[in-house]
Amino acid sequence: MSDNGGATILSELKVLLVEDDHGVLDAIAKILGRYVGELYVATNGKEGLHIYSLYKPDIVVTDIKMPVMDGLKMAREIRKINADTPVIIVSAFSESEYVAGAVDLGVCQYLFKPLELDQMLDALNKCAQNLSLKREIAQKTAELNANLKILLDYKKAIDISAIVSKSNASDAIIEVNDAFCAAFGYAREELVGKSYKIIECPQENPETVNAIKAAIAGANVFNGVVQNRSKNGDLLYFNLTIAPIADVNGETLEYIDLRQDITPIVMRRYKDDLTSLPNRYALERDFPSAPRPALFVLNLDGFSEINDVYGSKIGDRILIEVAKTLREHLAELAAKTTLYRLSADEYCVLARDQSECGGVRNFAEALLARLERGALSLDGFDIFISAKAGYTISKTDALSKAGAALRIAKREHKNAVCAEDMADVKREFARNFEWIAKIKGAIDEKRVIPFFQPVVDLKTGATVQYECLMRIEENGAIIEPPAFLAIARKTRQYRKLSQIMIEKSCEYFADKSQDFSFNVNMDDMRSAEFKKRLKETIEKTGVARRLVIELSQKERIDDYPGAAEFVSEFRSIGCRLTLDDYGAGYASAKNLIAFKPDFIKIDSSIAGRIDADRDNLIYCEAIAEFASKLGVRAVAKHAHSEAIGKLANRVGIGYAQGFFYSAPTGKIGAK
Repeated sequence: MSDNGGATILSELKVLLVEDDHGVLDAIAKILGRYVGELYVATNGKEGLHIYSLYKPDIVVTDIKMPVMDGLKMAREIRKINADTPVIIVSAFSESEYVAGAVDLGVCQYLFKPLELDQMLDALNKCAQNLSLKREIAQKTAELNANLKILLDYKKAIDISAIVSKSNASDAIIEVNDAFCAAFGYAREELVGKSYKIIECPQENPETVNAIKAAIAGANVFNGVVQNRSKNGDLLYFNLTIAPIADVNGETLEYIDLRQDITPIVMRRYKDDLTSLPNRYALERDFPSAPRPALFVLNLDGFSEINDVYGSKIGDRILIEVAKTLREHLAELAAKTTLYRLSADEYCVLARDQSECGGVRNFAEALLARLERGALSLDGFDIFISAKAGYTISKTDALSKAGAALRIAKREHKNAVCAEDMADVKREFARNFEWIAKIKGAIDEKRVIPFFQPVVDLKTGATVQYECLMRIEENGAIIEPPAFLAIARKTRQYRKLSQIMIEKSCEYFADKSQDFSFNVNMDDMRSAEFKKRLKETIEKTGVARRLVIELSQKERIDDYPGAAEFVSEFRSIGCRLTLDDYGAGYASAKNLIAFKPDFIKIDSSIAGRIDADRDNLIYCEAIAEFASKLGVRAVAKHAHSEAIGKLANRVGIGYAQGFFYSAPTGKIGAK
């Protein structure tokens, strides 16, 4: 065989030629030397075996009958060294014993002398092709084995670090790992063959359910946070990835689910750090499932004065003791009531069925009486506790109604007020209408003004920017947002207030060199009119490169594409971004990664307590480290003491904002 492909294959090979006839040896060697890569020659089997052991040629061409050691014996010895070495027999003998011996050895070719060149080349080329194929198969096998080992290592790593399950196209679970069984409390045999409905949570967000269904229907990957239920009914939260596994034709065979348990992180959002009670978010989660609710909101009398007199550490201990006292009081109704802490000194009790209360008024009075029974003895001080309560049996807007009733109770010095007492509620609504009028007047007369609070570099003490905070001026008095913001939002007046405040802020800093910021929320970002006016104001005042837009996370970002478009649009003209309220509300690492802000402001409920709560300090350190790795600068809010500034700086937070450095003022540089 003499084509170029054959010549190329032979040119890469080493060949051993063994022949005792020197004339034949020289003639064949002269020809083969033109085709093969390296040629070794020997005149007997012993010599050939020695050369083979030294150089390991790819193919052996040998005569049979030779002195010292014949070709068949040499071939047997070579096969002991490497059973895959191709052997070509070239002989003048056709006796059956020689042929049978060659067959037993599995020689590639048996050629008879006299030998034609094409015969030799064809035989060599066939051996070379077989050898090349074997080597390729061996290489592919080695690669497959290596890849299989890697895959097995991956599987082992995933099994250790993740909760893994597989299901078929019919949603039947076909495999789970040990971590899955441990997380959900089921034995493997209780799960295999079942649908994922066995761990479904009825309260799962419908948007998440639809997103999962859409991903599966389109054979796409799903990634998101889901709620599941364990065997004993515990609510669990997971970061879930669902990926389709397809055959060579692209048809989905099965799905692999990878879960990471984030329950402790998520539940932190629903738990008050100080008292370990469920918080306001937990109440918002739980209330809709209560069949006939009664809601009681309690506020401690004079707690701010207690804090001022005894200090925040004793104040915290009082809050813990109040939680303990109320929990003990409700112990007999634990399955029917839940105690929450809503804010600093405000607690809430949800009775799932008002008929279990023994009368809602009596229930409220009993709660208050239990708090007033005896004094709390702390560090040698006897501290007497009392409270006011507002309550409602309404299924709609219950927290607002109970809150309105509580405000009436405090204002009129009553122990407890029921929202269903229409006279009191009417008076509260009258106050609301009064505030609506005040807000409208402030808007019409442009009495909405910005106050400014500095953000300070903790290393240098220099002010790096000012946050603009909304105030209303009323007859020479300055009214802060807690008095009017809630009613402004409910009556759709907030947008106008915000627009005036933003315009005045930009105008104030137009001729200044300092950076400044103000807050926007999801409603602002989805409003085309708001975006248009904001861009016009920025362009008119020329403040784009000094403006830092703060994205509030107190409310849920329910339109990521819209929010991302807003951020991108204003970054394109030079504005920067801060994620506010980090660590509270709807703040998440997802937002931090998605929006890549320039700053994050750690929520005051966390940063403002790092001097009194070690867990908060650890949490702040983790946030600061995470932010730093993303190139984001962290700001500690509510820095009301020198200790907070020092601790924040120690754990890697570079900036602080709070009353220790400056209260909000009507002009920058004022104290």
